Amino acid sequence: MIQAMYSGVSGIQAHQTRLDVVGNNIANVNTIGYKAGRVTFYDQLSQTLRGASRPQGGRGSTDPLQVGLGVKVGSITAMHTQGALQQTGRPSDLAIQGNGFFLVGDGIATSYTRDGAFTLDAEGNLVSATTGVRLLGWRAGPDGTVDSSVPITPASNIRIPIGTMTAVKTTGTVTLAGNLDAAAAPGGTYTRTAQVYDSLGESHDVAFRLSRDAAATPPAAATWTWTTSVDGGPYSAPGGANSGTLNFDADGALIGAPGTVTVTPGTGASAFTLTPQWGEVSQLSGAYSMGVTAQDGFPFGALQSYTIGEDGLVTGLFSNGLTRDLGQIAVAQFANPAGLNKVGSNLFRLSGNSGEPQITAAGAASAGLISAGFLEQSNVNLAEEFTSMIVTQRGFQANTRIVTASDEILQDLLQMKR
Repeated sequence: MIQAMYSGVSGIQAHQTRLDVVGNNIANVNTIGYKAGRVTFYDQLSQTLRGASRPQGGRGSTDPLQVGLGVKVGSITAMHTQGALQQTGRPSDLAIQGNGFFLVGDGIATSYTRDGAFTLDAEGNLVSATTGVRLLGWRAGPDGTVDSSVPITPASNIRIPIGTMTAVKTTGTVTLAGNLDAAAAPGGTYTRTAQVYDSLGESHDVAFRLSRDAAATPPAAATWTWTTSVDGGPYSAPGGANSGTLNFDADGALIGAPGTVTVTPGTGASAFTLTPQWGEVSQLSGAYSMGVTAQDGFPFGALQSYTIGEDGLVTGLFSNGLTRDLGQIAVAQFANPAGLNKVGSNLFRLSGNSGEPQITAAGAASAGLISAGFLEQSNVNLAEEFTSMIVTQRGFQANTRIVTASDEILQDLLQMKR
């Protein structure tokens, strides 16, 4: 009787814990990135009244006689299933589709979260809108390259300094395309001018003058010599620096176009070399149509906005039209994510049973993809939680009846003397 009362008390305590977990799940039904908890029970040590026996002679075997001593909470496990994604339209709101956690740091320690509600702070850092901890990843170098082999530290934060980051790009290639008239007389010339940019973002005019040669050396059917003039200066000498030749075959296709152009600005910027791209130039009988179609330089511009790709690559958009990678968001995976410790504010920390984080870019090694402009909602299923709440309530009530019944039996026992 006393043991039945203790068993009932253990059942009351276990179901109270389960009800606490269910209540916490329901309370966090709208918490971003929240992972619901699940409670499991196990029976306590059983008291053996008689052990099992083997068959002997004409008698069969007997099973052990054991009386259970109640119930205990076996585990409270976080269910790391995918939550639904809700579109927000904010470029700093992020959600992970699949496995993985965002890494966030306060400069001292690193934590992990599925809460992707980030925003930009006064210094351009991507930070949690709730706690202010910074989103971690790999910063891009001055040339826009990202080295994801560098270890992540609590200070490896992603920075997007809108309005304060500036960029220029020195022109490296100039593309010319179109047709040179195959019927042009030897000595005939055509001129086209390209606008290019130096290391300070200053523009320069490079004029290309093409002249039909009197004769071509086989296998070329025709040869054109090109010379250049920078910012209205004199044209270069044929065959010297900043000049070259275009050789065409009998079908009018280009078969050779060597030569580069060195520009020495008078503005204090560094000298730079251009490589003309002639691959789209032909020589056919028809009107002259060659022109400058592209160059890869950009003038001065300020960072205006940014985008975040599925691989976590942060790309800056500058006012001059230039795009450049600013960094890449890191994603951590764990052998046992349920082993992580919850520390509040939607944050997790390592534990002895979580395993060490495997840090990669999004999309690599099943780390999941990043969706910008979305937030992951709580994975709490209200229908399941309310059902669990009802079952837990009935289990609690049933165990209170055991305590009540045991008390009544003890009362009857005490009154037997009367």
